[in-house]
Amino acid sequence: MVLAQAILETRWFRSSVCRNKYNLFELTNPHTGKYYEFNHSTESVRVYFTKVQYKYKGGNYLLWLDEIGYAENPNYIMIVVDIMRGL
Repeated sequence: MVLAQAILETRWFRSSVCRNKYNLFELTNPHTGKYYEFNHSTESVRVYFTKVQYKYKGGNYLLWLDEIGYAENPNYIMIVVDIMRGL
């Protein structure tokens, strides 16, 4: 699921935020609105875990993402599911 999110967020790892800032989820700093910049993509995964996933307490992960308002796109969950089906 998280791989499908990264694929969606970075347009198959082609976005400039992914390639230039190693940000696999296009995570932004809520205080500045700017994208986080990392030295390596593994840092991006670590931040996703510490800023987002740590709040997850079980159940359907995709529904939880929808409940917390993770994405602005109302079709985000459906798109992630479609990507997962294609993997």
